[in-house]
Amino acid sequence: MLNRFTIMLQEVRMNFIFLLCNRYEHLPGILSSWPQLLSYECDRLALVAEYLTSIGLTLKEIGKLVTKYPKILGQDVSKDLHPTIMLLENLGISLKDAKRLVVRDPTLFTDKAEKKLGPLVEYLQQIGVQRKHIGGLLVRRPVLLDSDVEKDLGPIGDYLKSINASTDDIDKIVTSFPWLFCYDLEQDFRPTVLHLESLGVEPGLMGKLFRRHPQLLKNRHNFELKTVFLLNLGLEQKDLGKVIYNAPQLLGLSVEENMVPTVKFLRSLGVKGPALLKVLKTKPMILAYSVEGKLQPNVKFLESIQIQPEDIGKLVTRHPQLLTLSVEKNLKPTVSYFLDLGFTKQELPDMIRRLPSLLGFSITTVLDPKYRYLVDSMKRSRAELVQFPQFFSYSLAKRIIPRHNRLGELFGSLSLGSVYGCSDEVFEKKVQRLLTQSSSHKSSLVRIPRVVPKRQSVNNKVKS
Repeated sequence: MLNRFTIMLQEVRMNFIFLLCNRYEHLPGILSSWPQLLSYECDRLALVAEYLTSIGLTLKEIGKLVTKYPKILGQDVSKDLHPTIMLLENLGISLKDAKRLVVRDPTLFTDKAEKKLGPLVEYLQQIGVQRKHIGGLLVRRPVLLDSDVEKDLGPIGDYLKSINASTDDIDKIVTSFPWLFCYDLEQDFRPTVLHLESLGVEPGLMGKLFRRHPQLLKNRHNFELKTVFLLNLGLEQKDLGKVIYNAPQLLGLSVEENMVPTVKFLRSLGVKGPALLKVLKTKPMILAYSVEGKLQPNVKFLESIQIQPEDIGKLVTRHPQLLTLSVEKNLKPTVSYFLDLGFTKQELPDMIRRLPSLLGFSITTVLDPKYRYLVDSMKRSRAELVQFPQFFSYSLAKRIIPRHNRLGELFGSLSLGSVYGCSDEVFEKKVQRLLTQSSSHKSSLVRIPRVVPKRQSVNNKVKS
């Protein structure tokens, strides 16, 4: 009778295990690798299955877990399974992503998560990765869970430090490009760094460069086509490193599909020779923009506000951003703002010719506060801005208001260009000349500390 009962109990266990593993052909392998399963009470197996279901695993996913690691069914829910999930959640990993990790690597349950994650988390924090970023890093690159910290990760972290990457740089590099730990240090990283140095990128800037564009670290393909193209345009070797540092994405572009069409388009606008080089030095990423999708629409917009075609190339040379600003978010709203203030369609093109960057200023933080101060506090006419739109390019707090206050009533007798279109030193000489010419003006000057030229300020500091 007892033997019959035992057989029946074994059958129940077998049926339960079969239910969990989903496929009958997996049963022999599961039982041979973990025969203890047949000794577990069904209630114990049910508790594990119930917990795995509660964290979102489907029966199919539970089957994968059991097939990979049958011993998981022997784990204690409160001592093994739940603490593992809590540890993952404490790293900022959502329950959904935690589930994905344990399905991929059930040893997080069986080998204790702390034992596997502890050294990894400690090392990542040591080289600069913030703890709040580690969870996302593991979700995006779960293979890190299988890495040997000393052999696989250590050399990469040490090399990043050797190229002057700060802890903040490393945090950004690792979290935005976690695949770097899978690349070979000698075959991938060192050759890339040495090549960039040969192109003129300063060694001390390498950490900052890879922080901004870590994908360069995996670039095993030759940069030669791109750099030769830039040099053939007339860019000097000493400037090439600066261009690469400011726009590392250029090295990932296609010469034929990106660079050549953009250069042809710029030349069609009259941006050639020295003017083209100036644009590339000022805004090298212009080579990455689509001619049809970005550059042509911007030119058409400039033409629509009566900027003459022969002037567009000159304006782009002085301020290349005119071709890269958003028509809908920047150019159109700014033009509408000035027209709403009463500037005519004939005046606005003249203002842009005098100050091409005018269309790139923020309305709320730059244009409107300065315009309101001009009209409300200075009591000046907007018509003066047609002749001197450069007024908008100066700091309200550091130049516009202090010089206005310094002149007091005398301000009204001077043009905006005369007051603001000069250095601090020249401005102070003008003030002193006005004082000398008419002592009666002294009483109208506000007694506030005069504007001290930067050079004079340094000398005074040395004397003291």
